Order: sequence, then structure tokens, then C-alpha cells
Amino acid sequence: MLRATFDAAWPDYQDTIRAGLRHLVTHEPLTVEQWFGLTYVRFPDQRELRAYLAQVYAYLFEDFEAMPLAPQ
Repeated sequence: MLRATFDAAWPDYQDTIRAGLRHLVTHEPLTVEQWFGLTYVRFPDQRELRAYLAQVYAYLFEDFEAMPLAPQ
């Protein structure tokens, strides 16, 4: 459902999300504590958060088959 909604979005919105996710994966500007403060999703460490965001990027932009599951 997310991919269909995302595919219907304006191209500039898609470009913004692409750039934002790429920045988060490449530069890791947020700590896991900051991510939790924004999303209430806790990751055990920075590596796990980065891997999750990279999978979200792959799902939205590289035809990764399934949306990754975040920790509960």
C-alpha cells in the first residue's frame, strides 16, 4: 500500500524523500535516541537504524520486494 501511494505522489515529493533518505543513510545525522524521540521506534544501535533506512530506500526506489519491518 505504501508503494502505490508513494508512486502516485508528485515527482518533487518523491525527489525530496529520495534525497532525505539518502542523506540519513549516508551521513547518519540522527542518533537512535533522536530517531526514537521522533518516531517512538527504538533501534538497538546506529547500525540497525542505518540498515533499516537503507532497506526503506531500496523498497521505494530500487524495487526491493517488501517494506522492511521496524522493531516493535
